[in-house]
Amino acid sequence: MFSIESLYLVMILMNVIVGVLLLAYFKGKDDPSSRLWAYASFSFSLGLGVILAGQWVTPFVRYVIGNFATIFPYFLYLRSVKHLAKIKLGRLWLGAFISLSFSLIVWILVNTSNAWLVPVYASLGFAVVCFWSAREYFLIFRKFHNQYIRFLSYLMLIGGGSWVIRAVLSKSFSFQFAPDAVPANWLILVVITVVVLLRQIAYLLIRFGSAEKETEIILALNDQLTHTIDQKNALIKTLSTSVKANQVGGAVAGIVHELSQPLGAIGLNTQLLLKSINTTPDPTSQTVILNHILQDNRRAANIISRLRNFYQKGPVDYGRVDISALVPRVLDLVAPMCIQNDIQMETRIESNLMVWGDVGELEMVVVNVLSNAINALSTQTGSRVIRTTLRQSGDQVIVDIQDNGPGIPEDRHTDIFNLFHTSKSQGLGVGLWLSRAIMENHTGQINLVTSTECGTLFSLQLPQQFPLAELS
Repeated sequence: MFSIESLYLVMILMNVIVGVLLLAYFKGKDDPSSRLWAYASFSFSLGLGVILAGQWVTPFVRYVIGNFATIFPYFLYLRSVKHLAKIKLGRLWLGAFISLSFSLIVWILVNTSNAWLVPVYASLGFAVVCFWSAREYFLIFRKFHNQYIRFLSYLMLIGGGSWVIRAVLSKSFSFQFAPDAVPANWLILVVITVVVLLRQIAYLLIRFGSAEKETEIILALNDQLTHTIDQKNALIKTLSTSVKANQVGGAVAGIVHELSQPLGAIGLNTQLLLKSINTTPDPTSQTVILNHILQDNRRAANIISRLRNFYQKGPVDYGRVDISALVPRVLDLVAPMCIQNDIQMETRIESNLMVWGDVGELEMVVVNVLSNAINALSTQTGSRVIRTTLRQSGDQVIVDIQDNGPGIPEDRHTDIFNLFHTSKSQGLGVGLWLSRAIMENHTGQINLVTSTECGTLFSLQLPQQFPLAELS
């Protein structure tokens, strides 16, 4: 048969377990709600332990410390749920003051001729706190709409009602403060014990249910973020293709001229072949002519393929990029613009330099910087030079593009990478902003190193790092 003391032990054990569980599970997390509930549970257990050990402690400890440690947790429990519901917190010092005053009055009654009032006063005191807590939990529920918080308000009502019954019956059955083995008191404490246990279970359901909901929200936000990043990358890919088309529009005439040469040669060789067939067939000379036609056809196909690949759209496709081949390929594409503007190209390119990235996007960055240099030099008199250097420095691959143009005014240095900032009458102000976004996506940088009246130097830096799967 369980004794009345066993009910106190059950409540103590349950509160300690819940407190340890909360502190362990939410360790290292910014979770004041769980910490407050855990500390309240430990305090409640301490108060019950002091009351249970009444004969081994002084009256002051039993009635002041014991009561304070059991009634103050009600304020901590409420504050914990308010933290969770993100509701404005009340003054905790006021709860501590009320709890201490309540406990001191109990001690005063014990040490006067009014000791018989202790059970009535203490019971009514706990009842008032329970009813007040029930009201507060219900107000939180109306805002937070969590069924377990509403359940807490019902538990507080039941607990408050039990304490009222205990206060009414205490005079009739001569209840002592606690513990008391009178059957009516025993039954009331059974109800209070059940309320305490259910209160702890309700909070665990609130907290772990909230943690699960927070995890779902985080996963949903992560999915949205991934989708947004994919959309951003697709936009950058589309913009890079459009900007490339805008930047090298002036090279179309040169490309047409370059393409007309193999096509013209194919036409002449075809006429020569037809003439030789209609006269005296000579297999040896005809074979030579056919080889020339084949070579010119391949040359024209390479020009078209190069141009098509340069403007090719599609999803972002990261992989190994031979930057030592990419830079000369872009230089060939803008070469007609340089010839048209009487610009001399100087290059120094190290071979076998590889980076990880998207070919189309990296081409756009190099094209944009080169096109800006060409535009800067197009109105300049005297020598016009663009120096392009590709080199390795430590674990970085660096592309330096320098011109001897008029430079960028110093007051615009901080704005050139801003969106829609441009000094060109027909520019959109997208190129350098987009270039910086692409370089950041490649964990690289684009920097304006110097810009004076003697010229401008842009530096592109890309790390030589690859996914582990590529290194194995």
